[in-house]
Amino acid sequence: MKRELGNLGWERLKKRLWLNHPVHPKMFKVYKIAYSFTIPIILYAFFFESSGLFGFMEETINRLFPVLAPQDYTRIENLATPEFVGAWYLLGIALISCLFNYFLGEELFFRGVLLPKMKGAFGKWDWAVNGILFATYHLHKISEIPLFIVGSLFYGFLNAKTRSFWPAVIIHGVESIP
Repeated sequence: MKRELGNLGWERLKKRLWLNHPVHPKMFKVYKIAYSFTIPIILYAFFFESSGLFGFMEETINRLFPVLAPQDYTRIENLATPEFVGAWYLLGIALISCLFNYFLGEELFFRGVLLPKMKGAFGKWDWAVNGILFATYHLHKISEIPLFIVGSLFYGFLNAKTRSFWPAVIIHGVESIP
């Protein structure tokens, strides 16, 4: 970033990382109503990714390729067992993990650093390549990648069209709550 921007002043960094409100794609004015476009994507994430409705896809992939199935110790939902009753510190660890992993890690890297520069290499398909790259980054959940690709395409499209980092942060943040 320093090599690209020369000076890491807040205003330059904010513009480069799209740390601004969404911008209307044609009028180039602040377009706060774009935040409402996050609602259908959040619903998608809840109903399709988190609900287990398409768990059969994950199970099929795990049956076909058992070596790719995630180990039990890698699943956060396995912390909801009787031996962890009253271990509230785990909630704190999970919240800190969400902050650093989702916000400062995944979203800042994929939607803040990479996506704004991908247009030069991929043209109008920058959002799609970014979405696929983001989904395949989750290699540790390889059987869930097909669902991640669909959700990630929504993230990338919304961010690329509004030239803002915040819609994906909102979606990913709300999605991590369940």
